[in-house]
Amino acid sequence: MISYPILLLFTAFFRASTANVDDYKFSLFLDNEETFQLQWKVDKREGWIEFQAIVKTLGWIGIGFSPNGQMSGSDIIIGWVNNDQAFLQDRFARGRYLPVKDDVQNVELISGREEDSVTVLTFRRSITACEANDSDIETGSTRLIWAYHSEDPDPEGLRFEKHDKKGSRSLHLLADHVDFQQRKLGNDVQTLDIVNNQTVIRGDKDIAHMCSVFKLPKSEMEYYIVKFDKIVERGHEELVYHIFVYECRPTSEVHVNVSFDCSQKKNERNSIPMCRLGAPIASWANGERAVTFPEDVGYYISGSNGTRFVLMEIRYNNSKRKQGIVDSSGMRLWYTEKKPRFIAAILEVGSDVTPLSPFIAPGMKKFVSRGVCSSECTNEGLPRQGIHVLASLLNAHTAARSIRLRHFQRGVEQPEIDKNDNFDFNRQDMVFLRREIEIQQGDTLQLECQYDTSRRNIFTYGGYDSDNEMCLAYLLVYPAPRLRQCKSKQMAAAKQFLRTAKSNDWIQNRTDLRSERLASLMSDPKFKQAYWKLVNTTKVSPVCKDRTNTRIGKGQLTQSRPASSWTTRARYPKYCNVLVKPTSTGANSSSNNSRHSGDDEKNGSDASLGSYKVSMAALVVTAAVMLDSLQYQ
Repeated sequence: MISYPILLLFTAFFRASTANVDDYKFSLFLDNEETFQLQWKVDKREGWIEFQAIVKTLGWIGIGFSPNGQMSGSDIIIGWVNNDQAFLQDRFARGRYLPVKDDVQNVELISGREEDSVTVLTFRRSITACEANDSDIETGSTRLIWAYHSEDPDPEGLRFEKHDKKGSRSLHLLADHVDFQQRKLGNDVQTLDIVNNQTVIRGDKDIAHMCSVFKLPKSEMEYYIVKFDKIVERGHEELVYHIFVYECRPTSEVHVNVSFDCSQKKNERNSIPMCRLGAPIASWANGERAVTFPEDVGYYISGSNGTRFVLMEIRYNNSKRKQGIVDSSGMRLWYTEKKPRFIAAILEVGSDVTPLSPFIAPGMKKFVSRGVCSSECTNEGLPRQGIHVLASLLNAHTAARSIRLRHFQRGVEQPEIDKNDNFDFNRQDMVFLRREIEIQQGDTLQLECQYDTSRRNIFTYGGYDSDNEMCLAYLLVYPAPRLRQCKSKQMAAAKQFLRTAKSNDWIQNRTDLRSERLASLMSDPKFKQAYWKLVNTTKVSPVCKDRTNTRIGKGQLTQSRPASSWTTRARYPKYCNVLVKPTSTGANSSSNNSRHSGDDEKNGSDASLGSYKVSMAALVVTAAVMLDSLQYQ
């Protein structure tokens, strides 16, 4: 155990190490114990991303860019500091063993140091892959793996002891969002804790979904949420994985303050039909920080016309299937009676969740589902001055791979409101946009979700369980519009498909949609024709509701817009070939902790890791000038 004086010294160094946090746009801890801090900044014009790892160890540290959160197939960077000399290696993991060192070291060591049991390494790499063993860093979720050990490798950097600690996180490394953590909360701000009361977690599933309905304190006063954060029971940091709090309008109070399995259809159908269907007012994913609203914005939750009930859904990752776990985790809301300048609300857009929306056949690599927020609905449900989008939360399940929200004004497509080209079910958080986006009356929104069911052998249908699918986006907007839901569904096409399916004895009830027998019918030409007629229909019915749950735009049909090519990913210049293939694994840390000097390769000596070729540096400068007029996303 660390003694108190040493702890103070260690804390002081950690603060000193992060004193220049403003130099980095983003900073967070990768683990719950806060032993591995990662800071980063991005230069999209030059095509590089710079990291600073601050880790509580004096041994080696490693960071990997993974295709799936696992070690195999990951682009790995390993570094350490020994005798004031920093070392960095670019490697590739072919399995769950020591990654192989790349022939070309496409990573630039900026600096490295050790001090008071902490290692600090700063390095750059290209956003775009430089060679086959490198990974692209894409817009959306990047699955990052990390590890460290208490000791350095051997002097040649060839033998490494197995990690002392490891983990994985999904990060939005290229996200263009802002953080309002610095907002100072006044004395008028109070807190409300919404926590489970000794909830017993199911031990027969890897993933358990537990729900609880809470009644907010009765008050005629108006309250506005300005911040929210998780409350995780001590020792359950790895168990509690995701928390949602939804607006709720229960038909009875039977389940108020009682926890139950969210997947129990009887409970969902009879007691809380308007809870999991309500808009989320708070969300948290494992490892995330608190969410703080901008200074002049608050979310209206109480008062005579506000939200009176909320439903909290917690997803537990009980991969070891332990029995008898009891949990009292939840969410803390910060609220004030002081009316903000702008009252925000959640606008839900996308595809209405039904068994046939989406309805995805097995073996599909890039299946696309679309939901339309029609111009008729925005014309009727938005104020004359329009609304401003502050933040976005994209919501789908485990088969989803990409999501984007398209925006049309007067028939002309505008820049996307939000997108995630590498969607991760485990990383669904509310992201505040760097630039507010204005939506006017008569605008159309189209949410598109791309799924991969290539490893599934049964149909995937729409629903709220993690093995079902959905395609939704929740927008935090102001001023609060009349419109609450702006979605669509394939009503006519779905009815026709069900009539055809029953008349041909393909299905008898809803449970047949997931049967292996139905999946086998994809080889039947008649069934295949009926299926593709359903999923390819462009005629959708609006599902739009106001704050009182009254329908808007009844009976109208709207045309979903044709999809443009999905492969419209941002292109960045490659930050490659500015580094020389090293002959040694090390790079000296100079007095100013910077490494930007090197020898000319022509004189027969290779430069050390982190150096530039003179000729290539000139080429990069020239290229930068030529690219100056280009605008990269």
